[in-house]
Amino acid sequence: MAAAVPLLDELKGAGFALVVEGDKLIVAPANRLTDATRSAIRAHKSALLAALEAEQLRHDYDERAGIAEHDGGLCRPDAEKMAFETALIGWLNNPAHAAPMPVEGHCAACADPLGDDAVPVLRPGGGHSWLDGRCTLAWLKRRRVEAAAALEAVGIPRPAGWTP
Repeated sequence: MAAAVPLLDELKGAGFALVVEGDKLIVAPANRLTDATRSAIRAHKSALLAALEAEQLRHDYDERAGIAEHDGGLCRPDAEKMAFETALIGWLNNPAHAAPMPVEGHCAACADPLGDDAVPVLRPGGGHSWLDGRCTLAWLKRRRVEAAAALEAVGIPRPAGWTP
């Protein structure tokens, strides 16, 4: 992602708008792009998408925490806890961060054949996976820990006392 940040700054500084639509990166106005810039964008597309997602996550977190504090009357630590949970759910619901699709008829957590206590778990972007009842809580906790680590990696700290 580090190589993408100067390119992202350069594009924004030159007046380009960048929009993420699924796995597509839209850069406008396209008619102002040079061949060299198009090549650089292609070469760093995944890093650009990650950098833009990180910017959006931090922006949404800061905005939600501010609204909860100022308009909602929460103290800052409670506003940040609420904003963290919202960002965490948003990260989990992003199809780019979906858990791997298991083999049909097998648990998404342990890969064992499904038992009678299997429960469906919605997948971001549509569809569902199945978990054995005995795996559900541990799987959800692992996913929350994964999301929290991803948020921390982009500068959104876990609130004091946070537990998955």
